[in-house]
Amino acid sequence: MLHENKARPGVAKTIAWGLVSWGLLLCLAAGILVTRLHAAQAIRAEATRTHAIRALAIRRPLPPLRGHLAASQVRRWRSFPAYRGAVPVLNYHSIGGHPSYLTVSRPLFARQMRALVIGGFHTLTIKQYAAYVRGRTDHLPSRPILLTFDDGRLDAYRGANAILRSYGLHATDLVVPGWVTAHPEFSQSWAEIRQMNRSGTWDIEPHFGYGREDVRFDKAGEKGSTFGYREYIPGTAGHTGHNETFAHFQQRFTDNMRWSVRKLREELPGYHPIAMAIPESNYGQATTNDQRIAPYVLPWLDRHFRVVFGGDYFNLGKHRPFQIADRFSRKLSYRITMGPTETLPVFRCRLLHNVRHRPIWSERQCLRLARHPRPRAPLPMGSRRWIRSSHANGIAERRPLRLR
Repeated sequence: MLHENKARPGVAKTIAWGLVSWGLLLCLAAGILVTRLHAAQAIRAEATRTHAIRALAIRRPLPPLRGHLAASQVRRWRSFPAYRGAVPVLNYHSIGGHPSYLTVSRPLFARQMRALVIGGFHTLTIKQYAAYVRGRTDHLPSRPILLTFDDGRLDAYRGANAILRSYGLHATDLVVPGWVTAHPEFSQSWAEIRQMNRSGTWDIEPHFGYGREDVRFDKAGEKGSTFGYREYIPGTAGHTGHNETFAHFQQRFTDNMRWSVRKLREELPGYHPIAMAIPESNYGQATTNDQRIAPYVLPWLDRHFRVVFGGDYFNLGKHRPFQIADRFSRKLSYRITMGPTETLPVFRCRLLHNVRHRPIWSERQCLRLARHPRPRAPLPMGSRRWIRSSHANGIAERRPLRLR
């Protein structure tokens, strides 16, 4: 019994030392764990900061780019005739983005903007253009022109902003509010749109509200303009598919446009809408699955917006009873769509025919010649033109005979 009593303090002492040792080990392990957690948090924070910096750099507007024009081009643009009673409207989409039929490179865009400055053009605000649409021309500057950009594209803002500012030009940005959050890598953010609205370089107007520019309109999956077709609703178990009713189309269309205005008013205090651009430029006048759509959509837009933009007047077609036939009307402003093939000769050709009210077929012909100039045939020996050409090129050793 005495031996057992003497052994108990030793056991207790061993257990105590064991507990202390385990406690120290646990404290050491906890310290190591906390240190590693702090290090991991620091790494994540640094990675987040780096990602934010990179994301900011990706979204930051690109620096200005000066457009270079040859001396002969400068002379041609300086001689652009003065005009009144017309306002050509240019329609851009992507500036320097992924190559497509709607993408204009930054160097080409810079050359076009410099050509406008050299030619004495003055870019209008959307308020000035709206007054012109309603019949006022006394307030217009000389050689007025309107620049519009569809879709609220990030690449258009990044690519065009500094170039426009460097030349003191103004533009109208037609945004899709629903795309801001639905397609953040494609669309300008609300912060960017607010900055553009404050800058004095841009006006902000709605293109439309949300969703795609096209809808499925039949069982086969064919698609058409969202404001030009009654949408096809696929069938569910026990029910066949069908097209929405005309009343449902009216509700869908008006809800979309009203939401766009409501959202812009939420994000831009004091905002008042002036203009919009019809998705895919089709309000049912071009192709549709319901002839009631065109007589409903365009008058509704005309009542709610002072300016309604369409597409390029080159896309006019035959046998369209609800189509606006000319380049411009109070109800619909057609535009000149800009793409990668709009070189300076093409650019000048279209503007010149537009402001001189030349027939559209004549503008098409001019456009073909500007894009594919015919090689000049050699001048016949002895002609007056050959003599002038030879002297101009320093060929005067032997004067050719004149042909009578």
